[in-house]
Amino acid sequence: MKNILRRLALGMAALTAAAILCACGDDVQPATVVNIMSPESLTVIPDADWQLPSPLPFCESDLTVSDSLLLGMEPEYVKSLWGAPILESAEELPGYGSGTTLTYDGCRLVFYGTWEGADDIFLSDVICKTGRIRFARGLHVGCNAKEVLTSFANDRESRPLHLMNAEEPNGKMLYGEHLGGKQHEDLYSYAYIDKSALYANEADFYAIHYCYEKPLAIYTAETEQNLCETYSLIFFIDADDDAVTEIRLCRTVQPWTQAAHLPQ
Repeated sequence: MKNILRRLALGMAALTAAAILCACGDDVQPATVVNIMSPESLTVIPDADWQLPSPLPFCESDLTVSDSLLLGMEPEYVKSLWGAPILESAEELPGYGSGTTLTYDGCRLVFYGTWEGADDIFLSDVICKTGRIRFARGLHVGCNAKEVLTSFANDRESRPLHLMNAEEPNGKMLYGEHLGGKQHEDLYSYAYIDKSALYANEADFYAIHYCYEKPLAIYTAETEQNLCETYSLIFFIDADDDAVTEIRLCRTVQPWTQAAHLPQ
């Protein structure tokens, strides 16, 4: 009994000492407080008095869907992972030629090639409207817009954008110098908020775009094409409650929008 009482006394003394150190030590910092916006989300939001380091921009490691699919996979391999789709259809896609769409519950997977006439097709577009599927960094339909913005880099400069030739700003640059499409020799990342349709009373939602581009050279027997390959992760946000209603992850290939020196 004496040993038990002695252990209890030592334990209380240790707790008291720890409390004194936490309360009085000049070098001791309080723990960062985080709040989870939604119970299902993996994203945490810092308390107003604290700022966590800014996360990385959207990048190649974010091209996954539910930790199982990856952009670039072939249709048969996707079906081996997700099973038979509700519907499988073929269609012609301008600029890309023949494509295939696999429709699952709340999600469509679109497969097409790099350019029209390409021999192979692969997963290039994911359109999701169900909260059961997780995208980059645990984000999903039903998340809050603040969770999305906190999950990726943000330079906090809030530079205004004039989208669709608007006279008043109807967008905001999150990071990057421009919206892309200009020629460059290396990887280029940018992100922005697009409220053009909302401000024009054409929609009751807005979109948050995360993108990165890579130069793409295509060689054929006759010509060499220098193109822009763009990967995008787009969150469509309900304007009333700021909830994510749809997520799109896609890859597109387009000509450069501005004449400049070609990528080497």
